[in-house]
Amino acid sequence: FKESDGAIVFEGEQYGLHTRVFINSQGLPTYEAKDVGLPATKYHDYKYDLSIIITANEINEYFKVVLKALSLIDPDLSAKTKHISHGVVRLPDGKMSSRTGKIITGESLIEEVKDRLRGIINKNEKVSVEEKDKIAEDAAIGAIKYSLLKVSTGSDVTFDINESISFDGNSGPYLQYTYARCKSVLHKGGEVGKEINTENYQLKDEELSLLRTFYKYPEAVLEADKNFAPNLIANYLYDLSQRYNVFYQKVPILNSDENEKQFRLALTRATAQVLKNGLTLLGIPVLEKM
Repeated sequence: FKESDGAIVFEGEQYGLHTRVFINSQGLPTYEAKDVGLPATKYHDYKYDLSIIITANEINEYFKVVLKALSLIDPDLSAKTKHISHGVVRLPDGKMSSRTGKIITGESLIEEVKDRLRGIINKNEKVSVEEKDKIAEDAAIGAIKYSLLKVSTGSDVTFDINESISFDGNSGPYLQYTYARCKSVLHKGGEVGKEINTENYQLKDEELSLLRTFYKYPEAVLEADKNFAPNLIANYLYDLSQRYNVFYQKVPILNSDENEKQFRLALTRATAQVLKNGLTLLGIPVLEKM
C-alpha cells in the first residue's frame, strides 16, 4: 500500500490491475479495506476450508484488486478464498431496479408463483386440500430455485414466471412432476425387485436411451463440483426427465409380460432415485404426487 494525496491506495497496475483506495483522505476505510479485512474475521469465527464470495459481474475488476491485496497480506487466507461472479436477475421486460420501483421481493415472488401453481394443482381431484397447499409450496420453491440454477454461472437470469411453472418445459415443476410420475408407476406396479432375465431381452431404443443416461449422473455431479456450476446438474436432470417421459409414452410398463414389466419398473425406480438425488443437491424438494 502507498500514500497518495492523503489516502492509502493499492497500486494494482504492476499486477495488470488498477489502483484502488483502501483508506480515504479522511482516514476512513472504504469497501475495499472492509472486504480485505473480512476473511480474517470470518476465519476467526468459522475456520473454513474454502470461502466462496459470489457477486454480480459488474464488480469483477474490483474483486481482482481486493483478492490480489489479500494474497500479499495473508497468502494462506487468499488460497482459501474464491470469488465467483454471476449475472443479475432480470424480468422479461428488463432489469430490476430499486430506484425505479421495478423490483420484486423474494416473499412476494414465492407467493405469486405459489398462487399460480395452486390454480394448476387444484384441478387434480386425487389430491386432498391439505396436500395441495404443501405441493404448491414445494413446487413454488422448486420453480424459483430451478429457474436460477439452470442458468450457467456468470450469465444473467431472465425470470419468466410462466416458464418457471410449466409442467412440460425446462422447469422445476416438470422435474418434480416426472419424479411423481415415477412414484405413481412404482405404486401401481406392486412388487419391484424380482429377478429379471436379461439373456434374450431385446432393448427398445427408449430403454437404451435411459440406460445410457444413468451412468452420466456421477460425471455431471463431479463436473458441477469442480467448476462450481450447479447448472450442469440441472441440465442433466432435465435431459433425464425428457428421456423418461418419452419412454413412459412409447413403451408399455405395467401392461407387458412379467419380465419386461420388472425390467421397466427397475428403470423407473432408477430414474426416480437419480432425480431425487439430483434435486436434493439443488435444494429442491421432491414430491410423491402432484
